[in-house]
Amino acid sequence: MIKDLVESYSLSIGQVRNYGVVCAVSTLENIYERFGYHVLDRTLRLCVGTWEGDMNSLSANMLNGIARLVYTFGDALKDETFKEKVGEMSVKLLSRTAKERRPGSMGYAEAMLLAYNRKCKYPLKWTKLYEKNVGNNEGLDIDTDMDEDEGGDSFEGAAKE
Repeated sequence: MIKDLVESYSLSIGQVRNYGVVCAVSTLENIYERFGYHVLDRTLRLCVGTWEGDMNSLSANMLNGIARLVYTFGDALKDETFKEKVGEMSVKLLSRTAKERRPGSMGYAEAMLLAYNRKCKYPLKWTKLYEKNVGNNEGLDIDTDMDEDEGGDSFEGAAKE
């Protein structure tokens, strides 16, 4: 099923890095198992639509970074805006920025979110990117239960922290 999906975007699975060849097969499997078919489909669509199958854009960290953004922001992440704004950055510049920010796919996700939010009227929230990594708390801060026990029932006090 994953192979058919990859081939539907005029890509191929192989062992040698080349234009339109995905070498990170285990990454595709992990995205499918963790996030599902639709996230993998949208990840490949964004990757191909943005960089047109550039061999550096099909790396494991790049695919995981895009999948993380797609899963975290869902429909709030607009495909056309992503292709336009993130596509302005070359893959090499994006990977350089990602390595300066953080190691691994989270660095790539941060670099793409930085490019996506540039000059945006309603930017996507950075905190939401990190909420999903902590665990599924439905977007709540872990310390909210402790604040309630201490008598801190005002929302403003939690927002300042």
